[in-house]
Amino acid sequence: MENVSVGLFRLLVESERTAGEAARRLVGRASKTELDLIEQILSYKFNALTRQEVREMLGIQEELLKDTAFYREAFEEGRAEGEAKGRAEGERATKLAVVPLLRRLGLSDEQIAKELNLSLADVQSVPKASA
Repeated sequence: MENVSVGLFRLLVESERTAGEAARRLVGRASKTELDLIEQILSYKFNALTRQEVREMLGIQEELLKDTAFYREAFEEGRAEGEAKGRAEGERATKLAVVPLLRRLGLSDEQIAKELNLSLADVQSVPKASA
C-alpha cells in the first residue's frame, strides 16, 4: 500500500475518470491535513462540481470536512462576502429612506441620485408622496 503523500502527488496527475476512485482509496488513511489536500485537489480537478458534490464523491462525513482548512477558508470567505453584501444593502436602504425628505427639500430625482450615489432608477423607484 502506497504512502498517502505519494498518493496525493499521483492524484494531481490522475485522470478525471479515475481520480474519484483514487481519492476515495486515500481518504481512509489520510490525516485531516491530507484530507484537506485531497478535497482541494478534487475541487480544482472537477471545478464544475460543488463542494457538496466533491464530498459525496469522496464519501466523507461532514464532521471530518469541517475540520479541514479548506472548509474553514471557504466558510470564512462566504461569511465575509455575506457581511459585505449585507452592509451594502443596508447602506442602499438607508439612502433610499432619505429620498422623500430630499424631495420635500426641493431636490430633483437627478440631484438626489447624484448626491446619494444611487442610480436614477433607484431614486425613481421610491414612491412620491401625494400632495
